[in-house]
Amino acid sequence: MPGGNKIEIWANELIALENAKLPDDTKLEITFPDKETLEKAKKELKSFREHRGQTSRKRRLEGCAKWRTTRSKRHPHEKFVGIPHHAYHPNPFAMAILRGKQIAAADLEISGGAYSLEQVQEMMNGISRQAIDKRVQEGSLFTVPGPNNRKHYPVIQFNPDGQPVKGLKDVIKALPSDSPWDILNFLANVDYMLDDRKPIDVLKSGEIEKVIFSALRMGEMGK
Repeated sequence: MPGGNKIEIWANELIALENAKLPDDTKLEITFPDKETLEKAKKELKSFREHRGQTSRKRRLEGCAKWRTTRSKRHPHEKFVGIPHHAYHPNPFAMAILRGKQIAAADLEISGGAYSLEQVQEMMNGISRQAIDKRVQEGSLFTVPGPNNRKHYPVIQFNPDGQPVKGLKDVIKALPSDSPWDILNFLANVDYMLDDRKPIDVLKSGEIEKVIFSALRMGEMGK
């Protein structure tokens, strides 16, 4: 679109744009997690564009006025049809937001859930809140938004002794996105560049450089 903006964005990043007010000329490039979801989104988008192309705003208003007139004259026993079903169908953008949340929920579940601040403090031998915040700011820990807008700490980033996994800071820095859901998605799912092992498992085994290299490759593939 001439003069329009272009945003390359992953489906699970759309969570951040759910309440955003984007300019009308903004163009989104969405990456879908699988071919089935992509094909479904293409069909819905095509249907949406065809419907929009056939119906101008003026025609929609005229149609509404005609519908109201017809409705007022219908027989008392005539069944009220109401809004057509297709009007309720979420468009591809809305479906991508939903899909992103589903992916985030699945990643969090398979990775063991998340600790509250108080649980992290207990696990790390009474460490202060300020010290935990400092670790988050420097990147050696990361949080995800939880219930009541409280920060939660994915379990996946901790060793059995309660300490953060070594090398996590450098891996997070190497990833192309600082979204906590993208970080979790990378760590929790098998990576073919790591012999189909999960990056977090490779990190815990001490092979930090391999995981950093894989994270950097993610950035190259996104260009």
